[in-house]
Amino acid sequence: MQVAAYTGAGQILGLVERMPFEAKAQVPSGYCQEALHGAFEDAAAGGVTVLEAPSGHVLTEGLASALTRMGRHPFWLRLGTEDRDPAIFLVSLVAAAQRSRSDMGQATLKLMRSRPGPVFGWPPLFAELARELRDGIAGRGALVLEDADQAWAGCPTLPLVSSDLLPGLHGTAPCVILAGHIPPSSAFSKCVRRSASELRLPQHAVERVLDEDAPALTKRARDRAVALIGGRAAVLAGLRGVRAATGDRLEPLLDRATSWEELLARLGQALLGNVGSEARRALALAIRTGYAQVDSTPALIDWNLLPPGPWLQHLENGWVRVRTCWRKPLQTVLDRRTEPGRNTLHDAADWLIQTGGDDQAISLYLEIGDPDCAARVIADHATTLMDLGQWTTLERWLQQLPDDAVTLYPDLVYCKADIAAARGHTAMAQRWFGIAASHCSKRNDVEGACRSILAASAAAAEQGDLAAALSHAHAVGSLAEGSNLTSVQMWASWQQGRLQLMLGDTDNALASFCRAASGISTSTASAAAQPVQLAGNLATRIGELRRQQETHREAQVTLKRAEHEALNQLLTNVRAPAGGTDDVLGTYGWFRAPAPLKLPGLRAPDIEAPTRRAWRLARLRQPLLPGRRTGATRRARGADPGGYFSAVAPAAILDPRAARHSRVVQQPPGIPYPPVIAEPPARPALSQAKLRGALAELAVHLLGPFCAAIDDVTVEDWPSSRCRSLFGYLLTHREPWPSREVLMEVFWPESAPEASRNSLNVAIHGLRRTLRTVTTLPVILHSGGAYGIHPDLHLWLDVEEFESRVGDGRRREEARDAESATREYESADGLYRGDFLADDLYEDWATLPRERLRLAHLDALSRLSNLHFNSGRYAACASMCQRIIECDPCREDAHRRLMRCYSRQGQPHLALLQYRACVRALADELGVNADPATVNLYDKIRRHELV
Repeated sequence: MQVAAYTGAGQILGLVERMPFEAKAQVPSGYCQEALHGAFEDAAAGGVTVLEAPSGHVLTEGLASALTRMGRHPFWLRLGTEDRDPAIFLVSLVAAAQRSRSDMGQATLKLMRSRPGPVFGWPPLFAELARELRDGIAGRGALVLEDADQAWAGCPTLPLVSSDLLPGLHGTAPCVILAGHIPPSSAFSKCVRRSASELRLPQHAVERVLDEDAPALTKRARDRAVALIGGRAAVLAGLRGVRAATGDRLEPLLDRATSWEELLARLGQALLGNVGSEARRALALAIRTGYAQVDSTPALIDWNLLPPGPWLQHLENGWVRVRTCWRKPLQTVLDRRTEPGRNTLHDAADWLIQTGGDDQAISLYLEIGDPDCAARVIADHATTLMDLGQWTTLERWLQQLPDDAVTLYPDLVYCKADIAAARGHTAMAQRWFGIAASHCSKRNDVEGACRSILAASAAAAEQGDLAAALSHAHAVGSLAEGSNLTSVQMWASWQQGRLQLMLGDTDNALASFCRAASGISTSTASAAAQPVQLAGNLATRIGELRRQQETHREAQVTLKRAEHEALNQLLTNVRAPAGGTDDVLGTYGWFRAPAPLKLPGLRAPDIEAPTRRAWRLARLRQPLLPGRRTGATRRARGADPGGYFSAVAPAAILDPRAARHSRVVQQPPGIPYPPVIAEPPARPALSQAKLRGALAELAVHLLGPFCAAIDDVTVEDWPSSRCRSLFGYLLTHREPWPSREVLMEVFWPESAPEASRNSLNVAIHGLRRTLRTVTTLPVILHSGGAYGIHPDLHLWLDVEEFESRVGDGRRREEARDAESATREYESADGLYRGDFLADDLYEDWATLPRERLRLAHLDALSRLSNLHFNSGRYAACASMCQRIIECDPCREDAHRRLMRCYSRQGQPHLALLQYRACVRALADELGVNADPATVNLYDKIRRHELV
C-alpha cells in the first residue's frame, strides 16, 4: 500500500483522463430556428455573461452556433452535483480544455497534487488554471459553464469561479455561465446578467412560428399554445417536432394540457406511440444515465436503439443527452414495464465507469443494492482522489457505503483516517488508522499494516501523545525489519528519531536517524527521502564531533602522562643534579662552588607558621566568597596567589588548633608539588552549623553523562577520564574511605607500586586542581592513608537519589498506594539518564554497579508499567514496555504486558505482531521457545478474548 511518488505530468494526465465524464465536455451540435437568440449573440461578442435560463427556456445549440459564427471554439462544461467539490470541477474543466490542447492544465494538476486544496486552500489552484486557460482561449476560444446551478447550493465552487477564475480571464475571450436560477446575492453580480424573462422568446416570435408550421390551428388553439409554451424555446421546438411527425393533430393535445410539462408529456406520448419496447427501455435508461452515445459500436449497451425525438440534444462525437425539461414528462409516459431492470442498470453503471462517469455509476450501484461494486470502484480511484484533493467527493461516497463494504478495502479506511488527520481530528484519525492496520493484517498485507501504524504514530504525535507515537513507530520498525520492507523501515526509523529527539533521548535519536539514512539507497521512496538524508547527515556530523571530542580527550590524557614523566625526570634531576659534581668542585673549589650543588637534599619545611597565616587569610576571605559565581570569578577572588594556600589541608584551614596536632607528611617521591598536611583522624572542632555555613553544595550525576557542579557552577575541563572515574569511585565509596593501596589496586593493578603511587598522586592533584577552578573550598581530603569526600559537604548524588526513589516506590507499592508509587518510580526513571558512568565504560570497578543499577532501573520500569496497566493507562504502559524490550529483548513479561496493552486498546493485530517479535528475539538471542504463558496469551488474543 505504498504511495507512489510523483513521476511526471504524463502520469497525472493518464489518471485525469480516466476520471472526468467526457460527455460533460461535449459541445452541442445541430441547428434549429428556436435555438437562436439575441442574448447568445451578445454573450459571444465578449466579456463575462451570466444567463439565468430555467429548464426549457433556451436551447444551448444557439449559443454554440453564435460562438462558431464568431470563429470561436469553446471549452464547454456541463456541471453536475459532483462539481460541488472544487477539485472535481477543476479536473473536469482541465479535461474539457484538453480536448483542444493536450498540454492544457498540466501545471494546475501538478499544483493540485503538490498542494491539495483541502489543506492549502483553493484560490491558488483556480488562479493557476485561469493563467493556463488564458493562454488557451486567447483569440479564438471561449468558456461556457452550463447548468451552473447544480454546483451552487452551499459549496465553494461557483464563488471560487467568480473570485479567482474569471478575473484571470477578463478581457481575453467570452465567458458564459448558464444557470437555472441565480441567487440575488450571487458572486456574479458584477457580470453582465440576463434574467429568465429576457431569455424567453417574445410572444410575436412564437406566434410567427406557429403560423408558419401549424397554420391549421384555430385562434383559440394557437392562443392556448402560446400560453402553454410561455416563450420556452425547448417546448416550441418539441411542438414543431410533433407536428412534423403526426401532421395536424396538435389541437387535441393542446386542449387537454394544463401546463407546459403536461404538454410535453402528451407530445412525448404521441411520438412514442409506435415505438417498440426495446426502444422505450433504451430511452428510460438514457433518462437515468443522462447521456448516451449513439452511432457507436455496441458494447455493454446498444444506444442505437434510442428513439429519436425533440427530447434529445445532440452533442459532438456522437453523444446525446436527454434535455432536462423532457426528463420528468417522459417518465410519466414510459410505463413500469420499460423501467430498466437490475442487470441493465448494472451494465449501465459499468458503461459509465468506462466513460468516466464514476459519480453516476456509484449512485447506480448503490441504488440497485450492490455496495461491493461501488466500494471496488471507489477503491480503484481512491489514490487519484486523495492526490488531487477530491476529498469532498470521496467522503460523500464513503458515507453512502455500509461499514462492512468499506472495511473490505483497507485503502478506503486509510483515506478516511487521512482526511480526518489533515483536518485536525487526530483522535478519530488514530482510530481509523488502527482499523486500517487491523484489516491489512487480516489480509496479510504487511506493507499496508506498517503504513497505517506509522500514520497512527504521526497522528498520536500531532495530538501530543509522544509515548504512544513512539510505541507505534517501534512496532512498525520491528514489523518492517521482519518483512524486509526497506522503505517502510527507513520511515519508521526516521519517525523514531524525531520522537526520541523530542523526548530528550539524543543518543537513540542519532542512532535512529543514521539507521534511516542508511536505508535510502535500497528504498523505493528515495525521491521523498530528502529530510531523511538531511537528518542522517546531521546525525553523522554530531557523531563525528563526539568522536573528535573523545580523541582530544585521549590526546589530553597522553599529554598529561608525558608531562608527568617529564616532571618526574625534572624532580630526579633537581634532587640529584646530573653532571660532574667532582668537575665543578675541581674547577671552583668547595668554597666557591654553587650551594645547591653542595647541598642537593630537599626536605619538607616546618608547616606550623604558614598554616596559621593561611587560616587567618581564609577567615578574612571567607565572607567575600560568593554563593553562585562562575569559576573565573572564584579563581580571581578566592585563590591563593602563591599557590601554597590551596595545598594546605582542609582541617588546618578550618581550625588552627588542629595544626599543632597534625603530622607532616613527607612529599612522596616523584611528586614536584608542595607538601600536603594530612588531616588528623579527629573531626574538626567547629560545629556542624558553622561547617554548613562555610562549605558548598556538591551535586553529581553518575547515571548517564558525567556531570558535577558546586553551588550550581559546573565543573569542566577534567584532566582525564581516569580523574573523572576516580572522583566517581570516591563518591560511591565514602564509608569507609578507600586507602591509597586500594585505589592503586583498583585503577593501576598492573603497574609497579612506585608507578601506581605516582599515578595516584598525579590524579589526586589533577582532581583537586580541577575542583579549585570553581571553588576554593576543600572537596578531596586525605587522612590516615585514605582519601575521601569532605564529610560536611552538602552532597547530592543521583545514584543514591535513584535508589532511594526506587525503594520508596516499592514500599508505597506494597502499601497499595499506587498513585504515590507511580510518582516515585517516575522520579526514579527521570533520574536514570543512562548507564552508570556511561562516559567510562571500560573501568572495571564500575561494571558491577552499572549492571546492578541497570537491573534496578528495568525492574522500576516493569513495576511502573504494571501500575499504568492496572490503572488503564495503556499507552503509557506500552511505552514503558517498549523501553524495557529495547534494553532487554528477551524480557517475556514485558512482551506479554505490551500484547495486553495492544489488545485492550483495540489493536489485536499489533499484539500478534509483538508475539512474533518476542518469539524471534528468544530464538535469536537465547535459542529457546516462548514461555507457555506467552503462547496462551497469543491464543487468547487470536480468539478475541479479553486479556
